[in-house]
Amino acid sequence: MQSAKINNFGLGIMLLLLTPGIALSDTAKDAPQAPATMQDMDHSKMKMDDAATGEHWMAPTAAAKQRNPVAANRASIERGRKLFQANCVTCHGAQGKGDGPAAAALNPKPADLSVMAGQHPDGDFAWKISNGRGAMPPWKQTLKPNQIWDLVNFVQSMAPKGQAGAKHDHSAHKHEH
Repeated sequence: MQSAKINNFGLGIMLLLLTPGIALSDTAKDAPQAPATMQDMDHSKMKMDDAATGEHWMAPTAAAKQRNPVAANRASIERGRKLFQANCVTCHGAQGKGDGPAAAALNPKPADLSVMAGQHPDGDFAWKISNGRGAMPPWKQTLKPNQIWDLVNFVQSMAPKGQAGAKHDHSAHKHEH
């Protein structure tokens, strides 16, 4: 009889502990969900496919030529900085150098955006952020178009003084579109 009381007591405790979780799960599913961040993503299902080939990754020509509709003003760059801190730092690092906490486990390594800034057109960055590749997720399902352009403005603001607008000569190596 004693063991039955203990088992019932244990069952009662388990029900008490589980009931709030069940109640919360019903309300949680109705609540608006915050955008996913890199920390929230399941990287185990991401394909490395062509990202591991080492080819220079470029947007299709039409996408690369797309003009940024968001002015690169202080407000846009600040919005982009906040988005970068929330979504990109884990891989690209706080300074965009590709040295974030998750970078060591990724192959290929995340891009050093501080080097790329000012060398690639806005449309190229926007397309890459939108579509992703390999371990870099496609952010177009998480971020709004203007948020992507704000991110582009922030990344471009990393360019060393005097380098903004300079373009990289891609004729010397193979590109993948």
